[in-house]
Amino acid sequence: MLRVEVYDPAARLSRAYSDNVLAVGGRRQESIPTAMNDRSGLWRVVVDDILSGTRSEANFVIGESE
Repeated sequence: MLRVEVYDPAARLSRAYSDNVLAVGGRRQESIPTAMNDRSGLWRVVVDDILSGTRSEANFVIGESE
């Protein structure tokens, strides 16, 4: 079981994108369907493996195309 938390550019937890998910075989691949009105900037994803206690983090950017 994984706890996925997504934080907006203001470091606020985005409950709409955060959830507990099952990792079959210890792996999970998923996309985050962002909305057109989400804040621009650097977003952070934190994934905690509830059983092992390991943590992984990644970032993505939402912004206007140039």
